[in-house]
Amino acid sequence: MTEPEMEFTAEEQKLETEKTVDSALAAMVVRLERYIVPLINELFGESFPDNAKIRILNRKHIRSRMEGSFRRGNTDVIIAVAEALRDEALRLYHFTCEPWFDNSAVVRCAEHGYVIAEENAKMTPEEIIITIPNSGIIFLRPDDRIPKKYTVNSEFPQRSGMSYGIPTLQMKDYSIDRLFERKLLILIPFYFFRYVNEFEKIDSNEELLGKMENEVIDINTRLEAMKAKKELTAVQKQVVQELLLRVTDSLTENYRNVRKMVDTGMSGYSMNKSR
Repeated sequence: MTEPEMEFTAEEQKLETEKTVDSALAAMVVRLERYIVPLINELFGESFPDNAKIRILNRKHIRSRMEGSFRRGNTDVIIAVAEALRDEALRLYHFTCEPWFDNSAVVRCAEHGYVIAEENAKMTPEEIIITIPNSGIIFLRPDDRIPKKYTVNSEFPQRSGMSYGIPTLQMKDYSIDRLFERKLLILIPFYFFRYVNEFEKIDSNEELLGKMENEVIDINTRLEAMKAKKELTAVQKQVVQELLLRVTDSLTENYRNVRKMVDTGMSGYSMNKSR
């Protein structure tokens, strides 16, 4: 007797997608470490060389969702970057991926920045030196309300205060060409978030399904070319492919044709899929 498929509520499905994004981001940062610097440069407007010295300082902050009683781990990525290989003066960069836009995203990001600053605080007999990291947010789902930069204004006692910016990046602004040209491979698994508001339409349109399948093939072809040029190892290529499939599957749970099309587009490439 076949057991019925488990159905998830909208909130449970949303949380599953968020967990998938968190784990995918953490895996990409570790497995594709050489491509962290291009992402730092893109998000924060820096110009570090590809061989800049970095140190990964991952942290897991627990936050409760205001919509319900669920709690989950939100993986922030914390990177220490030196401007030159022999430079010991590391600069901290902190960013996170947000699958869904909400107005509290910047508050959480700033809050996590303060936590990081507290962890790295320096004390003298008469003062505490707290350095706020460069913080940024990568928004995955398209939303016209998202600004290019948030401004955080903090007010302190004795009428003092400070202001700093939290830059944002939206996946909808990055075509396949742009992702590969700028070496933003860490973002490849999240590429199809750009269509998340259109999946219902795509699911019933053969032309749009064909276009999306061609994009799947295009991504894989480019990854194969990078492996051939030794810009990616076989293991790294497989990690990107598997995470692209895993994240897209989490988004297309209710869109059978889109999900089947992604599987078809990936089927011609050597990767181990466990579904």
